Amino acid sequence: MDNDYSLDSLIAQIVKEETVYDKSYQGKVLLNIDPLRPKSGRVFCLVPDLGWDTPLTGAWCYPRQLHAISVPKIGSLVEVSFLRGDREWPVYRCKAQESSDEIPSLYDGLPTTHVVFESPLMKQGIVVDDLTGSVAILNKLLLKLGSKTATSPVVKGDQLLTFLGTLVTTINALITKYNAHTHPETGSTTGPTTNTASAATAPTSALVSTSVFTK
Repeated sequence: MDNDYSLDSLIAQIVKEETVYDKSYQGKVLLNIDPLRPKSGRVFCLVPDLGWDTPLTGAWCYPRQLHAISVPKIGSLVEVSFLRGDREWPVYRCKAQESSDEIPSLYDGLPTTHVVFESPLMKQGIVVDDLTGSVAILNKLLLKLGSKTATSPVVKGDQLLTFLGTLVTTINALITKYNAHTHPETGSTTGPTTNTASAATAPTSALVSTSVFTK
């Protein structure tokens, strides 16, 4: 019986040692500026479950983020795993959100609210709201989405500026023509109406500048 127990323990120990790096662990960011690969997004993590609980036993971990990169702040909790179970290839995913401190402050708990990104320092970011059909950046409404059947649900910045520029040109052309128009019976240039009674409804003689749209 003792021999069987010893054999079972030995097998269990071997399995544990062979599969220890096939699992994911909670890590804590100790350093987030990599002196060797400053543009890699690597962070230095402590992983207590593996005995990596001091600066001498931790490891530099590469990020696993799709088409983006956001290096977590020092003290953040991340998920650490290993490529192909190789101890020399640790990677991390942001963030370990089982901790309330790691949940974006912009998230209101509703499934219709999607926090695309939030700066860990500024606590500002990009939020998509399904209920209002809006996208907000830095807590300011950036744009409101149209219906699914709309041909132009969103007006892009450049397109909007082009449209406004064309509108300004058209308005200025009308103002110029108005200022230069003549009455057939006198042949004189009359310009804008100065009569007090009609001045409220008369077009202004001042030209519109496109600079108001680029500030």
